[in-house]
Amino acid sequence: RKGIEESSQGGVLSLGEIATLPRADSDGRYAAMQGINFLELLGLADDRHDELVAAANAHVATFKSSSRHLSPGLSPHAPYTVSPRLVDSIATLAARTHTPVAMHLAETREELELLQSGSGPFCELLSELGAWHPDVIPRGSTPLDYLKLLAKAERSLVIHGNYLTREEIEFAAQQRERMSVIYCARTHAYFGHERYPLQEMLDCGVAVALGTDSRASNPDLNMLNELRFVARQHQDIPPESILRLATINAATALGIGESHGTLTPGKQANLIVVPISEGDSSDPYELLFGWEQSVMMVFRSKSCCTEVTRL
Repeated sequence: RKGIEESSQGGVLSLGEIATLPRADSDGRYAAMQGINFLELLGLADDRHDELVAAANAHVATFKSSSRHLSPGLSPHAPYTVSPRLVDSIATLAARTHTPVAMHLAETREELELLQSGSGPFCELLSELGAWHPDVIPRGSTPLDYLKLLAKAERSLVIHGNYLTREEIEFAAQQRERMSVIYCARTHAYFGHERYPLQEMLDCGVAVALGTDSRASNPDLNMLNELRFVARQHQDIPPESILRLATINAATALGIGESHGTLTPGKQANLIVVPISEGDSSDPYELLFGWEQSVMMVFRSKSCCTEVTRL
């Protein structure tokens, strides 16, 4: 609930949320937003497969019938917590039900080591937890194997992608109409990862959007703060390209690009107002990224009118 409040205060009107225990909007917590509620699926053991697929089916059916604000999504968590067989089944289910899929992938070097050799810190941690099943992940696996599975879905979100190879980046670029890579910039910095290959991804044509990951590794879930951080970290990238990461690219990632993401006739009249500081600059990007003002006002499109909220 706190994260939803922070997102709202930051001017977010559409979101993709991964939740371990997702729920329909019975208490109105999503009333100010729309977007996708992804069911997080966890369980590496192969004997969990049928149970998790059943849960995924139930989640899709429940949200399609009961939620006014959110659509269902599915999130097989990561290569070290779900089997390739489950990812394949979930991607197939997603394609059949027109449901998006999100998965954490290529987040750490330790993850790559586990996939390649079945060893390393992740293996040790999973063994301590009694959750390591060495026969589930074929030796020599790579993130590309999972990208190919995710590509079966109509829409997939690859979360992080910190250590994708050139071949994997090019594959994601080839799938840009149906696959987006989600860059969680401040979480990336929090864990001290190597420099994010944002420029390489954009040059290759990857559809990159911004995410915040979670409050466990991010000081807040304010997307404007995330944008400003990216602008400071990647000064070699044109600011207009950076703005797209949280607007049109994000809308495309969520599958709502036809109605959201740009101020275009026929789209939803959703926009935010940010006060600007006194100064000589006439560059709107410098005014947006170079200062620390918060969102002052939100315009939210309704079926009958546009609702204005002063924050």
